[in-house]
Amino acid sequence: MKLRVTLFLFIIFQVSCITRPINLPSLSSGELLQVCPEELIIDGMPHGGKSELPNQYYIYQGMRREVKDFDSAWVNKNCQSMKITKVY
Repeated sequence: MKLRVTLFLFIIFQVSCITRPINLPSLSSGELLQVCPEELIIDGMPHGGKSELPNQYYIYQGMRREVKDFDSAWVNKNCQSMKITKVY
């Protein structure tokens, strides 16, 4: 009986950990996203040497997305309630 319960709990745990793909809007060449990101991160931390990553990026659907992927004018006009986080 213990084996059955353990096996059942193991299967439930495995099924609950399956990740689902996030449906991000697809971008054609030259096309920019016109959606409100959840958050703007401004990274003010000093980086030893030259960093290849930009110091600002958005969080959209829980994932990092680069500012260059978004229509900045549209975001500034339509997303006033977006959270801004400065990291120092």
